[in-house]
Order: sequence, then C-alpha cells, then structure tokens
Amino acid sequence: MSAHFSRSEILGTVTQNTLEYEVCASLEGSFDQEHQQLKLRLESFLRATDIRVKEQHLKPSWLPQDEQLREGVGEEDAPDLAREIFHGWVSKVRKAVPTILHT
Repeated sequence: MSAHFSRSEILGTVTQNTLEYEVCASLEGSFDQEHQQLKLRLESFLRATDIRVKEQHLKPSWLPQDEQLREGVGEEDAPDLAREIFHGWVSKVRKAVPTILHT
C-alpha cells in the first residue's frame, strides 16, 4: 500500500509580454510502504491569470529545473518530510524569481 502526497502554492505574480502569470510550486509524490521510501516530484511553472488564455504551464529559464527525489523514511515521518521538502522547494523557487519581474 502507498500514500499519496500533493501540495501546491502560488508564490506571487509576474508580468511577461504584457500578460500576468502566477508563479507556482508543486509537489506530487507517494510513500511506498514495502520499500519504506518517499518518492517526490517537485515542479515550478508559470500559469496565466487570465481565464481567457489557454491553460498551460510555462517554464522560463530562470525557474529551477524540476526535481525528483527518493528518500528512505518511515511511514509515520513521511508526511512531515514531504512538507519540509516542499517548504524548501518553495523557498528555492521564490529566490529564483528575478526582482525586475515582481509586480
């Protein structure tokens, strides 16, 4: 049996080419009970705030590359570790946003 983890956060907005985008960070993962292992995928992307713009995730070069992690951990500690890793990821993504793009 495995447990699923999913978290996302909008970190703010930036303007590019006259369009406003949300800066997003997300985590998807699972805990593999058999192997006592937490498997996580961390992503960062931009998403248009205008609902008239087709939904797509943009990856400008200044955002961190997506990461995949595997951590050996007990089932009881997996949720806390996933939360801690996500908070670190959010911080990394926030620091990557060029100051000149902040709105």
